Amino acid sequence: CASDLYCATPAPARLQFLPGATRVRSALHGPYEVVVVLDCGDLHHAHLTPERLAGLSPRLVINIDHHQTNTRFGDCNLVRPEAASTTEILFHYFRALQVPLTPALATSLLAGIVGDTGGFRHANTSPAVLAAAAELVAAGAALPELFTIAFGDKTVPALQRWGPVLSRIRRHPRYPVALAVITRADLAGLPDEAATASGMANFLHTLDGVRAVVLVPHLRHAGVHLHAVLSPTARLRVAHRLLVEAGRANPGRMRNDLPLRLGHPQPANLWQNKDLRH
Repeated sequence: CASDLYCATPAPARLQFLPGATRVRSALHGPYEVVVVLDCGDLHHAHLTPERLAGLSPRLVINIDHHQTNTRFGDCNLVRPEAASTTEILFHYFRALQVPLTPALATSLLAGIVGDTGGFRHANTSPAVLAAAAELVAAGAALPELFTIAFGDKTVPALQRWGPVLSRIRRHPRYPVALAVITRADLAGLPDEAATASGMANFLHTLDGVRAVVLVPHLRHAGVHLHAVLSPTARLRVAHRLLVEAGRANPGRMRNDLPLRLGHPQPANLWQNKDLRH
């Protein structure tokens, strides 16, 4: 059957080698019988509104994702927060359906795993992830090329913006947590603000002695988006409370009673909130 591959932002040049990358379009025309949304915690991250989605006339909306804060917006929701990436979920789904693992399919699935684990360096690299990756490589996935996803995605303009952000890093005096805040000026003019912020969060997670990173970037939307990188053993109520409050808020926003708001770029104030310390 005919299908459209949609992404609001075009695939960067470094990903053009992936099977089907040239088919990705940045516009939806519809109508569609089924809409499958991948790797998006809510419709906002898919650059969709409920009204826009309804205008596509789908009879079924399938939501497949691994983010803890997923809003279960689909008619059918396959959400597994314990998975390292959405493609890890798809790997097990396809295997359950006995879909043949061709080299092209294996490469695409492994691409998501390599990207979301930072090339198997992040704390979400579980034995299950490594087992899935090994099976995908055995099926013909192009692992050397895929490492460009984890290590070859930085641009000179993006790196030049890191200086001010790195100067704002704060360590919690008691817990192994690091926090930094990004202002709009730090990201102005970059083609993908969210990707830059996510890359910074992953980089900060390499800090010595840090088991959790909370990065709060002020993006173009009202309020702020929250990026967090947590180790599985980091049972830290400070970061957990931030994630819970961000998940309860409207998509792309944090609640007004949180200590970090637009125009309030001093991360040190975070640790002064008693509610977040307990």
